Amino acid sequence: MTDFASLSVVYTSSNAQASPDGPLMIKREYFLRFTDENNTPKLRPLAENSQVNAGDEIEVHLTINTTSAFEYVAVNDPKPTGFESETLLSRWTRNPVSMYEEVRDAQTNFFVSWLPAGTVTLKYVLRPTTSGVFHVLPAQVQSMYAPEFGSHTAAGTFEVKSK
Repeated sequence: MTDFASLSVVYTSSNAQASPDGPLMIKREYFLRFTDENNTPKLRPLAENSQVNAGDEIEVHLTINTTSAFEYVAVNDPKPTGFESETLLSRWTRNPVSMYEEVRDAQTNFFVSWLPAGTVTLKYVLRPTTSGVFHVLPAQVQSMYAPEFGSHTAAGTFEVKSK
């Protein structure tokens, strides 16, 4: 009788730094959604260790830069603790590329069947629901069938205040 075994290890750190430049890169940015005095929707960039209020709308931008086209790319973005997705159902979408957006309790995943060379930005919205200081794990992008091509963002923190 022959037995087979496999071991997978996931290492995370609260001090994770962004990956060095490579053929498949990801950058994560957070923006506060608000309306100005003319009721025009606006975005304000949020810096590292930003303070937001419970109930605010936070738009997440995951910018992927590639030096060549890739097929079957997975993007994983862990949510900060105490945040909820505005979208509750997983779905197929074509914005900005054809992909499946999978909404989970602790993360949002994107599965892209074809990623063109250049820059693509994936967007979604979160809402902080609980006050406190919360850690954010790094977002990751990886070619599903060539896992040597991939990168991750830096880790971060958010401070959420009650209104």
